Amino acid sequence: MSIRDNLDISAYLVLGPENTLGRPVGDVVAQALDAGFTCIQVRSKVASAREIIALTDDAAQAIARAGKTGQVALLIDDRLDCVLAAREQGVAVDGVTVAQSMGFDPAAVFKTLVARGAKGQFYVFDVPVAENLDLKKAAKAVGEKSIEMLHQKELLPLTGYVHGGCSPVGMKKQFPTVFHETALGYDTICVSAGKIGAQVECDPQALIALLRAKTADVIV
Repeated sequence: MSIRDNLDISAYLVLGPENTLGRPVGDVVAQALDAGFTCIQVRSKVASAREIIALTDDAAQAIARAGKTGQVALLIDDRLDCVLAAREQGVAVDGVTVAQSMGFDPAAVFKTLVARGAKGQFYVFDVPVAENLDLKKAAKAVGEKSIEMLHQKELLPLTGYVHGGCSPVGMKKQFPTVFHETALGYDTICVSAGKIGAQVECDPQALIALLRAKTADVIV
């Protein structure tokens, strides 16, 4: 069962650099978990996007050390951009709940992933933020026998974008791009605007036409 299916906010802790009195966020979260807190929210009006993501990573690691990943919800307050960036960096943050709290349909918020095919060709896949790319389906969609996710260190030199700020538009070179098929079911979707802390809402049909992309079922 995922966090989204089992969200318990009966004991809800909100924290950020403004209210931890200089203590490491991970230590504060660890004590909160020992005290029985069931939901952790990272919130800051002064921290940068990078700082919020780092704080969230610290909190996620504390939750993992306590063996409560998937049991304790980890949220970011009103910063869907940070949720997307953190998830792209592998942080176990619950992006769906945050997206809903901001008025977005989480299924219409897309993250950009880059993969390499067996022949060495690179491909871009855009899938809903709460979903995972199915490598077999993705390979079939682009006519490859297999694909693998690009290593994080390769992303910047290849695309010009850092992890957490990768956009399907404006890469150093335009690669074959596939959106999950549900993209066309929305009037607008959200994708990264090309840097951490920035998102853009756009017409999916216009975006797909601009990128000469196609759609397919590519999620697990």
